[in-house]
Order: sequence, then C-alpha cells, then structure tokens
Amino acid sequence: MVERKATKTSDVVRWVLAVILCVWAITMRNPYYVCFGVIAIPIWRISDGRLGSKWSHRTRQLVLTTCSLVQVVLVDIGAVHDPDPTRAGMVIDVSLMSMVRIVSKSAHWTLREFAFLAIVSLMLTIGSFAGIFRTFGLQHPDPAVGIDHSLKSAFYFSLVTWTTLGYGDFQPTEAVRMAAAIEAMLGYVAMAFFIGFALSRAGASHNGGLSESG
Repeated sequence: MVERKATKTSDVVRWVLAVILCVWAITMRNPYYVCFGVIAIPIWRISDGRLGSKWSHRTRQLVLTTCSLVQVVLVDIGAVHDPDPTRAGMVIDVSLMSMVRIVSKSAHWTLREFAFLAIVSLMLTIGSFAGIFRTFGLQHPDPAVGIDHSLKSAFYFSLVTWTTLGYGDFQPTEAVRMAAAIEAMLGYVAMAFFIGFALSRAGASHNGGLSESG
C-alpha cells in the first residue's frame, strides 16, 4: 500500500515537472526546447517500466539512449539559437546529465559501444558551446582583431574550456562568461564520469575473460 502510494506520488511529480518543462520551453519560443520537453515524457515512462514493459533490458536501454541522444541534439541546436547564452549553457548541462544518468544505469554496454556514445555526446556538446561562442564572439588575443566570430576559434576555445586547459589566449566576452564557466564545470564532471565508467567496463571485461579462461 505504501509502495503504491509512493509510486503514485512519483508519477504525479514527474507529470508536473514534464508540464512545467514543456510550458517553460513554449514560453522560450524555441521549438527545439519544446521537443526536448516532450521527449522527456516517454523517457520517464520507459524508465519506470510503464512503457515497453515487455521489452528486454537491452532493447529498453537502446531506446532510452536513442531518445536521450535525440534530446542532446535538439538542445544543442536550440542552444545555438537561444538569445541568452547562460540559459543555453544550463539547458545543455541538463540534457547531457540526463543522458549520463541513463547510460550509468545500464551494465550491458560493451566498452566499444560506450566509447562511441561518449565520443558522440561529447562532440555534440562541445560543438554546441562552440556555436554559442561563435554567435556572441570571443576576445581575440590580438587587440587589433577585436571580437572573433570565426568557427575555428570558437571550436578551439570550446575544446580547451571543456578540458579545463584554459591556455588564456582567447577570452570570453561579457555575454558568454557564464556559459564558458558552465562548460568548464560540465566538462570536469562529465570527463570524470566517462573515464571512470570506461575503466569499470574495461575491468569487468578483463575479469570476465579471466574467469572464462580459468
């Protein structure tokens, strides 16, 4: 009885959150954010087993990961068109962390499959931040150049910010300072997770091979 009541409460909370997310996305007038909010609903239903309950665990994880990747792509496109770079960075953060949560729940990914997911999601995220930096510009190290809007410089700055290298040559403009800080924080956390998860998968594969040979 208690468990059923807790499940019902959880369902209500998730539906409320989904409605709030969709309404917020609509007020932003960004169709990509709206699609992100809509896709969150089936993801929650599949995670709870309410949708696709007869699917195998492998199929469920593939569907969840595909939906999550679509969310990341939609958010990345929407972020580039968002007039507020700080908000765009926060939405990218939420979408990637959502995917990290889904991936971390599965113990069935092979190391090769996980590496593919990690590379695709990271490149999408770095690329979306690069789009933000290109739109709002970066302070070029040469004062004579001024504000740099080139894609090459934006991608370079996004990559060194994500990896927290911070060479200090290019500087974020006032508009994207917070977005750059969000990317650095996200890169630090995501890289730690992906490397840790990859090492655990590699260790599990190695131990499995030893047990079979033994």
